[in-house]
Amino acid sequence: MSEFRSEVPVSVLAKKLELANGDELQTILRTLRSPTYVNEKLLKSELGLLVTKILKLLRSSDDYEIWKGCHTAAIICAYNPLVLCSHGSQLLATIYSKLEQRTSYYSSTSTTVQGRVVIETLISTLSILMDLMRTKPTMSREGLIPKLKTIIPTLITLTQYQPKLCLPVLKVILLNHHTTFKPFSNKYRTVLLELLSKEYQHMDKETRLLVCDNYAYLHLIKLQSDSNKDNDATQAHHKAFQDEAWRAGLLDILNHFKPILKLVGEILDLDQDKELVKLMNSLPGDIDVDKKANELLKLPSLKLDMNSPITLWDINNRLNILVDLLSSFISLPTPYPVRIPLGSINAVAETLLSLTQNYLPIKRDLRRDAELTSVITSMLPHIQFTGIKLWNKTLSNYGKSCLTFLPSILGSLELFIPMRPKSNEIDFEKCQTLKREFLFLFKLINRLTPELGHQLSELSLFTKLINISLYLVEDRSLLLPLFNPEKKLKTENNNKGVKKSKTRDNQSGALSDLYTHSNQFIIRDSLKLLSEVANFLCTVLSNWRLPSAQQVKIVKFAITSSIKYKEEYNKIPENFVKLLRMITIYPGNERISILPIAATLLKDSGDDVLDVLCHPRVPMGIVHQITRPFKESDIEDNEISQLEESRSKILDFETVGETKVDKQDDFKKLQLENSKRTFTEREVDETKLFKKDEDVEIKKAKISNSEEIVSKSVNQKESIAATATPLPTENYPLPDTKEVITIEANHDNDESSDDSEFEIPEIQLSDDEE
Repeated sequence: MSEFRSEVPVSVLAKKLELANGDELQTILRTLRSPTYVNEKLLKSELGLLVTKILKLLRSSDDYEIWKGCHTAAIICAYNPLVLCSHGSQLLATIYSKLEQRTSYYSSTSTTVQGRVVIETLISTLSILMDLMRTKPTMSREGLIPKLKTIIPTLITLTQYQPKLCLPVLKVILLNHHTTFKPFSNKYRTVLLELLSKEYQHMDKETRLLVCDNYAYLHLIKLQSDSNKDNDATQAHHKAFQDEAWRAGLLDILNHFKPILKLVGEILDLDQDKELVKLMNSLPGDIDVDKKANELLKLPSLKLDMNSPITLWDINNRLNILVDLLSSFISLPTPYPVRIPLGSINAVAETLLSLTQNYLPIKRDLRRDAELTSVITSMLPHIQFTGIKLWNKTLSNYGKSCLTFLPSILGSLELFIPMRPKSNEIDFEKCQTLKREFLFLFKLINRLTPELGHQLSELSLFTKLINISLYLVEDRSLLLPLFNPEKKLKTENNNKGVKKSKTRDNQSGALSDLYTHSNQFIIRDSLKLLSEVANFLCTVLSNWRLPSAQQVKIVKFAITSSIKYKEEYNKIPENFVKLLRMITIYPGNERISILPIAATLLKDSGDDVLDVLCHPRVPMGIVHQITRPFKESDIEDNEISQLEESRSKILDFETVGETKVDKQDDFKKLQLENSKRTFTEREVDETKLFKKDEDVEIKKAKISNSEEIVSKSVNQKESIAATATPLPTENYPLPDTKEVITIEANHDNDESSDDSEFEIPEIQLSDDEE
């Protein structure tokens, strides 16, 4: 493989392109993506030569040359704006002409695999170039729109043979160029109706969705104005809404439901439910003869035959088509706002879900035919499922606007649960056959529960759905009917009169594996169903308090499934991690918590919620401190302030220690002062005074010694504070020592004034003592 550098001239790459294949072609295409070739000097010389080589490849009759030219044109136009602006229109016209040639001879050109691949490559390259040119005003006006008038008919013709390839391209053209598409709308409508009526059931899910989306986008094209309305003077001044055509198509689809639902009324005895009859009569759909001629969706009539019960499935197929079309109308983005009749859509979905055999019996005339009864019994749940699909699409797009319909939705969803005849027990075997349908039901419930809140009092629907969900996620053995003792006993009784053949049938296979390796005949559920069930259980646990029986079942399912996943995959899925967390936080009426089990299972994942529950922690600080970036001056100021605070705290501590006085002494001193104040003033007799004979120098010596001790202790504390770590910023409360200090100060003043002389009170002697 020859390697190229980004500096390789374009002329060299153009010469190599003709003979390149395989890895060499990939290297050339990778090199052409380099921004070094976006040079205006190369446009007329080397880039022009490269475009000439590409056009030569596209005009070739060889399939590989055309395929190579398509990929090169897409790469050079996508990564080189100069080539796109100067040669994009020419490349688009060449690719379109080649596609038109292949379409006209489709029967011969599509016989080989190479021919089909070339057609697919031409369509994809055409789509890429149109997308690149559409957003540029000048290129779109001069290069793209004039060519669309020839491209659209070719794509419409090719849609009949390759709908999966052409429908995405036509959908984009309809959305962005519906005015240009208008002359071809009737032809395209005919092709789409042909696909809906004949090929729809044979398409895959993506192609079906594309057919419905294209049919809906056809209604972006404005309808022809009604001549009667134009002549009516009373209506002439009214302006038409932008969504007139869109709304007309939507209402036309709604009108098709009522006739088909009346056909179901010929099978079930609707007289047993008068409310359902009223609801069905209120649906839009009484089409007159004049309106029948002007209807937009012209589907062929259904051909039903009771003698051939399998034809009844056409009712379900027609309802699926109508629901898919209606879903496209209510979910697709449009260039202008549209009006959606939510009330009519809700009535249609409610009617579909009400067609259940739980409360409506089959008509008496049809009960004798066992085959017909079996087909009706298996068909009705699928008719109900179309209503679930319609509600699912409506709620996903207009959730908040459907709050008024929630009671009717919840009441109708309970009708979908199959019950045993003449009993209130759930038919779990029939639920097993409707596993895919219940998956959509769980999705719908998961969309509904955020809107319901915690005030829902009736939990019968959720209780039934919990039991069904836990049953559906169990691994089912295919040998269960074989080992059922009741059925085994019946077969033995039926075979009593039959003689056993002694000769061995060599053509029959060995049945030993059924008994020795029965674990190999087990159907395991998909991860998608398990994930949706886990989400459903999480939403139910977090919103309502469940009965103990359902709570215990959910706990058992969550623990066993988590252990199984951890053993098989060494990892627990995120949905089951969330389920374990919800069971721990919302234990319901149970007194026993699964916190130790959940913490052990999620030990490796490090779940934060369970970690807090296992090790509860008090908040570290009540006061939030906001820090700002420090400067050098701020750091120096901070150190000085911390040093001063430490010194003041040490001095306060020492003064408090030295000024502590016994409360009793204070009380006595206060009494003494009060007694002194109550004495009457009398003359002082010098003979009755005791003068204190104390040495004044001794007192001075004591005071000086105490001052030296205090100064030494302060110096020691300052040296310790300078070397130690700074104290915490919290200010601890100190005892209020103001009263003690003031009292002692007053007492010291009294001693200084009264130490010099002390007055002895006069003692009065009685006459007897004299």
